[in-house]
Amino acid sequence: MGTWWINGELVPGDEASLSITDHGLTVGDGCFETTTIVRGVPFAMRRHLARLRHSLNGLGIDLAMTDEALREAAQMVADANPEHHVLRFTVTAGPGPLGSGRGDSAPSVFIGSSPSRGWPPSAAVVTVPWPRNERGALAVRVGPARQRALRELAQARLLRLARGGLLAFFAVEPPAPFLLLLAVRAAPLGARAGRVGRRGHARGVEE
Repeated sequence: MGTWWINGELVPGDEASLSITDHGLTVGDGCFETTTIVRGVPFAMRRHLARLRHSLNGLGIDLAMTDEALREAAQMVADANPEHHVLRFTVTAGPGPLGSGRGDSAPSVFIGSSPSRGWPPSAAVVTVPWPRNERGALAVRVGPARQRALRELAQARLLRLARGGLLAFFAVEPPAPFLLLLAVRAAPLGARAGRVGRRGHARGVEE
């Protein structure tokens, strides 16, 4: 289970504990944020902590810890578990009554890590005799002018989505009927959303 950081202390995972009345346990009152550990350093912390703060603000959980303190705690966990590559922050509303109403306790914060699950050496697949949608009888035929209009509309919408929290986006060449595939929510990319690459190349992804 490795070593965990819980409410200010590093503890072995098999000795870690939380209050039995913690709202994360009793009513699921909390949120989490997961990142990876790259060469011993938690990845893209600024953006992940911004997402964590955004989630906490939406839940009305006031976390007094600064981002710098969270960074230090995360690095302590990464240093204590050099064989791990996945790191997770979890913040709950803390101990409270057995109901939806919260108590006066401070939020609970715990940070843990685990090894990467990796990819299996092989996988089973299933094939079918039917074609994909773009060649099917119900596919919508889109001409060049319509394709350009759809791409411009999709990029405009993508820009708005990026400002609200999109990490990566991919453009697909015709004849794919949906010109943009959106993936992996994260922190804003702002105006970079207008510079979308084609043929599945991700652009503008920052640490």
